[in-house]
This record gives sequence, C-alpha cells and structure tokens, in this order.
Amino acid sequence: MRGANNFHSATLGEVRGAVVGESVECPICEGRFFGRCYEHSSDIDGRAFECDACGRFTLSRTALSVRVRSLNSVERAAISHRIQIAQSENYIPRITTSWFDDDSVELRLPSPIERARNLIEVVGLHVLSNGSHLSELSPRDFSKIGFFDFLDAENIFRETSSRNLLKGQLVPDSDGDFYHLSELNLTLDGWEEFEELRSGLRAGKYAFVAMKFGDLELEVLVSTFVKPKVLSELGYQVVDLRDVARAGIIDNLLREQIRDAAFVIVDLTHDNSGAYWEAGYAEGLGKPVVYICESAKFDAAKTHFDTNHCMTVVWSKGKEEEFSRSLIATIRRSLGLFPTQ
Repeated sequence: MRGANNFHSATLGEVRGAVVGESVECPICEGRFFGRCYEHSSDIDGRAFECDACGRFTLSRTALSVRVRSLNSVERAAISHRIQIAQSENYIPRITTSWFDDDSVELRLPSPIERARNLIEVVGLHVLSNGSHLSELSPRDFSKIGFFDFLDAENIFRETSSRNLLKGQLVPDSDGDFYHLSELNLTLDGWEEFEELRSGLRAGKYAFVAMKFGDLELEVLVSTFVKPKVLSELGYQVVDLRDVARAGIIDNLLREQIRDAAFVIVDLTHDNSGAYWEAGYAEGLGKPVVYICESAKFDAAKTHFDTNHCMTVVWSKGKEEEFSRSLIATIRRSLGLFPTQ
C-alpha cells in the first residue's frame, strides 16, 4: 500500500449480513437530496448504514456522539461526498474519531470546476455503460459529484450547459422548490472534454511527486527544496499523496492525481515499487516524468534497467541548492518552459 488511507475498512459481511430494517435518518447527510437510509447492523463497535446518497459506511459510536452531531451542513455534504468516492465493491469506509483527528482530513467540497468535471464524468460514464442518456441524477450521483444542495446542482448544470458541454432538462418538483436534472447527455464538445478528463490530457496546475515516505533526508529535500522551488520558479504546486484532501481507495487516488498532474517527479532512491508503479502509470499517460535519486545510491547501483537510461537528477546532503537548480532546469526542458527575457 503506497500511503495511508484515511478511512478504516469494514467487511462486506458487516454491512450485508443483517436484514434491512426500517429507514432511518442518515447520521451523515441527514436525508440530503431526499435519499433514504437503512441501518443494517449495530454492535458495541459501531453502526452500519446504507444511504441512497452516501452509500455504504460504518460509523463508530464515539464518532457519532462526539463528532458527527456537531457537524455543519457543508461538512456533512463534504463527508457524504468523501464516503461516496471512497467505497468500492470490496471496500466500505469506516468513520472513527481518529479519522477526524487526521491532519490530512479537510472537510471541504470539490471546487465548482471540479464539480462540473465530475458531472461530465458521471453523465459520460452512464451513457457509455447504458447506451442512452441519463434519465435523472440519483441521490448517489449528487453526492459523488460533490453538490452541496439542489440549487448548487442547478447552477453547475446551467454553467456547464452554457459552455455547450452538457444538455438536459431542469424539471421543477410539484411545489417548485427545486429542480430535477433529467434527460442528461453530453454534447460533442462535452465528449471531447470527457475524453480529455479520462485520459489525463487536461492537466492541472500542479505536479505530483512519487516517493518513499519516512526517509528524513528525502522528506527534508522535498519539503524544503522541491516543493517551494518548483512553486516559486515555475508556478506549479507540488503535492504528494498525503497532501490529497479526499480519502478514498488508494489506487484510485493515485490514478486521479497522476492523471490530472502537469508532470510527475519520481524519487528512485529506495527502489520503491510504489514509486516505479506511479512512474509507469504516468509514462503510460504520456505525462512528463522527471526522475531524481540520491547520488551515492545512483553511483553504486544505478536504478532499474527500465529507467537507468532516463535523465535522472541526483541529490545529496549538503548539495541541495545545486540539486534544486538542476531540477528546475530539467523541468523547464521537459515542459518547454523558458524564462522570459
């Protein structure tokens, strides 16, 4: 595993083993988007739920009594979104007090641009899987996209439609209090956007660094000489997996962060299999990959034969400034970035 998952896992048996009882108010979203919620089981360790909006999750009793009840509406929507994107067929998020105490957990919703892109992906994936338009967004779709409420969904839909990326209908409910989003499909421009999002061609203004965690010298190098230098010299924020605010299945997060990065920096000092995997994934997407390695290790053993012919910027303690200058120059050449005169 190449990082720390902010959620603990519950087994499928813990959630599926009990008979579904009467519907209850979801302790996380409190019925957001009019989804129903069922409690599947309850024991001394916590309670298991399946919510139309949040999906499946378990919640410790301490987290429920100490943390969850004090959440505001934005935080609830953010957690609902995080639960939704974290789960898979074989993984069910478990929320505990330690999850709230994790410094990497930031209870925020995706930005408006991220929500628009998520909407395009949800619609596009449905059409590809079913061969027809998406008749209506479900409560689960709303949470997965990261909408705060129906008004937020309406605004994002209107903006996305106005850019000729999405088509569909806004249908008011019987009381006129909110709109249903229905008959959704992508335009040709929307499909082009969808393909770029899925293939990683739409690069963000950040770089992703793949590295082994826990090496003090490497941690200092990255935090002191890589991240600030790349930002100040080139304008790109450099993030690693621990900087990612959203919790989820670790491989899904890696793919998403690498896919959306402008370029990737990979440290090969420790022959870390995770770093090589991330480098290979980035290379496969056609991302610029900049390799770095500690000089003594590189001189003694080089790197794996698949990368030992690649341009590698070496680093060593005491020569960090020289390394950072070489790194910036290498990134400039890789991205075609040259200082203006």
